[in-house]
Amino acid sequence: MWSRKFAALLPEVDKRQLYRKRGFYSIFEFAAKLAGMGRKNVEEVLRTYKVDKKTALEFRKFQQQLEKEAKIKIPLGKVLSELLTKIEPAPKISSVLGKSKKVTRYIPVQTKREAVAKHNGKCAYPSCNKPYQEIHHPQRFAIKRSHEDIVPLCKNQHRIGLLA
Repeated sequence: MWSRKFAALLPEVDKRQLYRKRGFYSIFEFAAKLAGMGRKNVEEVLRTYKVDKKTALEFRKFQQQLEKEAKIKIPLGKVLSELLTKIEPAPKISSVLGKSKKVTRYIPVQTKREAVAKHNGKCAYPSCNKPYQEIHHPQRFAIKRSHEDIVPLCKNQHRIGLLA
């Protein structure tokens, strides 16, 4: 738990160069000696928390504008909440693209009839005598779109076949 807090404080430590006050040469040495963090983790934390200068400048301008209107000093948290209320939420992907359709393979009726007739309307599993309920593709991810190997199965055997 404390290591996460330490990682969260790293950007501030780097900004103020507090590691130099403690006698360390770099932020990486500081993090390695105090928390056992590797260079890659430190770089990831610093990259994640870094704000580019243009965005920071725009943010400060917005903060100054709010302070000018309110005529008082406003903390950064309130500026952020004000900024977030002005941003309109992005539309949901499903509303933009429409509803997605489930991918299915069309099996011609004649092919289905032949497969069912071959097994007399029963489940194709050797020890099962229940009537078929679903048509099963044993090789459902095959590159070639062939329906030669379809078999009728009862609901239970079809589930077992899909999970296997």
